[in-house]
Amino acid sequence: MLGCVLFMTVGMYNVITFIGGAGQQSAWLSDIANIALYTVFTAFCLVAPACLNFFGLRATLCFGGFGYAAYAASLWCYNHTGNVPFVVFGGCWCGLSAAFLWTAEGTAITAFASEEKKGLYVSIFWSIFQLGVVIGAAI
Repeated sequence: MLGCVLFMTVGMYNVITFIGGAGQQSAWLSDIANIALYTVFTAFCLVAPACLNFFGLRATLCFGGFGYAAYAASLWCYNHTGNVPFVVFGGCWCGLSAAFLWTAEGTAITAFASEEKKGLYVSIFWSIFQLGVVIGAAI
């Protein structure tokens, strides 16, 4: 289930990123959004574990998926409106939610598997997750 969540969020984000310039005319907009994304991601990686302990795995994982959709929507909106601040906001929101998503993913992948099955579960998770990139690139 966790692999399917990341298949639809991070896997599709990777497809948008690997297009080059996020499919825009120049890479400038994608570069600015990625700077915002990774800056917010770095800052909130320190806060996300405490929030995971307070809100729980399900709520943290759910919140972690919304930012990826906001980032993709901001790029789509930019093609119609030219709204650069919305793309930067989408990058910031994606960075915030990515901190929560990856914290929840790391907890879930290591907490639910027994010691002898952790490697198997991680390999299944990464296979499903990377399948998002393969299917997105094929499309």
